[in-house]
Amino acid sequence: MKKKILLVCGGRSVEHEVSLRSCRHIAQLIDRTCYDVFVWGIDRQGEGYCLEQEDLERLSEITGGDDLASAFLTRQGSSAVLQNARTGEAVAIDVVFPVIHGLMGEDGVLQGFLNFLNVPYVGCNVSSSALCMNKRLAREIMVYHNIPVLPFMPVTPLDVPSYSEACACLKSSVLFVKACRQGSSVGVFKVRSAQEYDRAILAVFKYDDEVLIERFIQGFEVECSVFQGQELVASRPAEIECRHDFYSYDAKYLDPEGAVFHLPARLPLPIEELVRDLSKKAFQALGCFGMARVDFLISKNFDIYVSELNTIPGFTEISLYLRMLQTVGLEASQVVFQLLQGAQQRWEKEQQYSLVPVEQGMFTFKEDGLCF
Repeated sequence: MKKKILLVCGGRSVEHEVSLRSCRHIAQLIDRTCYDVFVWGIDRQGEGYCLEQEDLERLSEITGGDDLASAFLTRQGSSAVLQNARTGEAVAIDVVFPVIHGLMGEDGVLQGFLNFLNVPYVGCNVSSSALCMNKRLAREIMVYHNIPVLPFMPVTPLDVPSYSEACACLKSSVLFVKACRQGSSVGVFKVRSAQEYDRAILAVFKYDDEVLIERFIQGFEVECSVFQGQELVASRPAEIECRHDFYSYDAKYLDPEGAVFHLPARLPLPIEELVRDLSKKAFQALGCFGMARVDFLISKNFDIYVSELNTIPGFTEISLYLRMLQTVGLEASQVVFQLLQGAQQRWEKEQQYSLVPVEQGMFTFKEDGLCF
């Protein structure tokens, strides 16, 4: 019997349209001899709908005005089911493939909901998703594991340093001010003066209640795909040649000529190998599973710094994540198939954890603590 796969797409983030395009491509890549595919689309207000393949082809945004059938994901008996609110039809789901980027999809919230439903899902779990979304926590963990990151300062509304204090601490008069828990360069500002700094701080606090101030270095951005199938693999990296002041939201999404991509990256071989090794090291340090894209900043002297990890990278036909994996012999359909298999295997393993009984006599209790 074919397993039923649920793709979850859309969501509230600025990458709503990218999510739909990724979902459409994944649906095309899934082997229909092994799986039946269903799609749960979330609009920008958080409402869910059943989507058909033709809906994915025609829609650039999910809205309630598209005559879509409302749907919700719930649990009936021992199964997670997608319930069509219009027809009452309920489909038992075997594996979920989350394709929502950013907040409410990539930050552990959706993963926690899927854990509550006790359904297998592709990608990182709650803790690793939340850690990777939080730039401060991710960097603190990477520092602990001796993974190089740019010097940074975490800032809250109760303790905002002045521009001169931040410059002195980070040893740079040019700084980046970033929202701690946003993606796609949302809430990111490059500042060169106290006036720009003050404006950026006020703007970023509209996106998050924690801000990251980071030292600017002259360099370029590189990305590397990490994939956990039968073994942990890091792709050859890609280089982003940005034609804006930095790789901003405008450069990524609004300007078709905002950046040029070089695959493989124009790096000396020893530097490329170090990027690939650091990608796998960061993936493991943050407890990732299945897939992640690791973003780097590299100085003109080839000093390497990990910027962040994206746990649900783009899966469109032109997305770098899949294109980079092709450089190490992994085709897109193979990647999707192994991700689905890995999700099922992880879930089966986790079910055993909660079912293993504690053998009588395994532990003895003493006044000064627990002994084995």
